[in-house]
Amino acid sequence: MAVAFSITFVAYVALIETLRNGVFGLSGFEVTVIGHVALLLAAVALLRSDLALLVRRPRQSPDARLGADWTVGRSFAALLLGPLVLMIPLVYGAVTGAVTLSALPKTIAAEQIAAALAVSFVLNLFFRETAVKCFGGRGLALFLASGLACFIYALPQGPWTALIVAGSGIYYLALRVSGGNMLAITLAQAATMLIGPQLFGLPGGAEFPRYAIWFTVAAIAMSLTVLSTLAPKQSELRYA
Repeated sequence: MAVAFSITFVAYVALIETLRNGVFGLSGFEVTVIGHVALLLAAVALLRSDLALLVRRPRQSPDARLGADWTVGRSFAALLLGPLVLMIPLVYGAVTGAVTLSALPKTIAAEQIAAALAVSFVLNLFFRETAVKCFGGRGLALFLASGLACFIYALPQGPWTALIVAGSGIYYLALRVSGGNMLAITLAQAATMLIGPQLFGLPGGAEFPRYAIWFTVAAIAMSLTVLSTLAPKQSELRYA
């Protein structure tokens, strides 16, 4: 299954690069939409019957492997902990003064909310839920593969932006492996995607690579903290 995840993602990258560099006359927005639809279809094809686990827990203990099972309590914790990635630019700004704060708008357009939810759902379904299934729900390989896939996915936006996306992806994966429901993490990520760009003015120029490295290191540290405190122990899984 790990090979299937890798092959599927390589096919996605080939599709996107063909659309971006081909003679199809597609806009950047159209390529993005097609790419996300492709990721959605790929996730559905790989998950198949496991899609039901998005709304119900595994019924038998053999399925309650680390990362596959989830609980209401841990899902609520994931919903609360997800937006904490916004603390990273806040702390960086407090230390360096390179991040500016803005007042949040009183209202956010329904189209923005719908777009954030749709993108967050697709990203979590493929880069988290599908990766958990394909890599058995545990191990360094899962985090490396998912993080690398997130990096490549965002690479057209620039390597330093891609590094930030990979760092946040690892953090959301840690919340998933720790027993959070994917739908709860989707809501948390969508809220972060809506609030972050409007709340923070990130540094540019030579400061941005330093910020990207800071963000990724901090996100990995937060991920390790989540895993060490929230991840189900084997004894819990055995009697789930």
